[in-house]
Amino acid sequence: MAKDPGQTLRTASLFRLRATPKTVRETLSAADRVDLWKLTPKVRSSLNLRLSGLAKRANADVTLLNAAGRVLASSRKPGNKVETLSNILLTPGTFYVRVNLRRGSADTRYALTLSATPTSDQFGNSFETATSLRTATGSGSDFVGNSDPDDFIRFSPLVAGRFDFTLTGLTDDANLELYDSNRNLILTSTNSGTTDEQINQRLTGIAGSTYYLRILPAAGKETNYTFNYAFVPDTPTRTASGLQYIDLTTGNGPTPTSGQTVTVQYTGILVDGTKFDSSRDRNQPFSFAIGTGQVIPGWDEGLSSMSVGSRRQLIIPPNLAYGSRGVPGTIPPNAALIFDVEIIGIS
Repeated sequence: MAKDPGQTLRTASLFRLRATPKTVRETLSAADRVDLWKLTPKVRSSLNLRLSGLAKRANADVTLLNAAGRVLASSRKPGNKVETLSNILLTPGTFYVRVNLRRGSADTRYALTLSATPTSDQFGNSFETATSLRTATGSGSDFVGNSDPDDFIRFSPLVAGRFDFTLTGLTDDANLELYDSNRNLILTSTNSGTTDEQINQRLTGIAGSTYYLRILPAAGKETNYTFNYAFVPDTPTRTASGLQYIDLTTGNGPTPTSGQTVTVQYTGILVDGTKFDSSRDRNQPFSFAIGTGQVIPGWDEGLSSMSVGSRRQLIIPPNLAYGSRGVPGTIPPNAALIFDVEIIGIS
């Protein structure tokens, strides 16, 4: 049996963490209701904890505290059920595990099992190193604080849609920021304390554009967090030919008729997000005679109902694009294409 742990942060007994589970056994009683164990991880680690072996009529809880004694996580199951904490991120520093006997509980022995597996930072620390979200829905968890002051996440939707991102499970105060592809701040969530932070925003940037999320602690704070996110694309209008489109801006100008010259700015991407062409990047608008076969059928149809000043995202099936031949070196055979098009003039 280990030496009886202290009952205060100052007198807590040191528990030497390691990757393989280590167990200590101790006793709680009416005269000794609290045991405190001190943890001093040297690297970022994922902590797993198990409190077991309680007597039949015993009831004990377990709590993880930071260096100042603030609660980071706890398990408070009724009776003598096993208490667990799983995958709690610890940064280099000092933490405490408090095991306490509830009032009215019988005296009991207990087994406290801890392990801490070293782990790397889950998310990048700058715009340049931002970690990509590669699915439409998902979740994750990490830590921000003195040793890791920022987490950056990037997301590149193919078309317009609504994006919901929520921070939960905060152990202290944190903030959430959303940036566009030019790294301009769009929206913030700065609720106080451990209140959830949420950003719910319709994203209407150029098809395939990248957005950035920044998770950062409030001044002087350190916190664990969990996030959940979901992106729901706008419902497109579908035509009889199989063309789909999403209107983003409705212009006030005229609508083109067959044979007129239409001038546009556009960006084209594949459905895997690869950009293959963009007049915007060249800063050189493109002009063509609509309805005369100078462009792919999806363009002739998709732009024929747009007015000057309108912006639309076209989702073009292969038979209305380049079909089975594709464009060697640029567009694969049988590729569906997404174009983000704005009409800037008709003559």
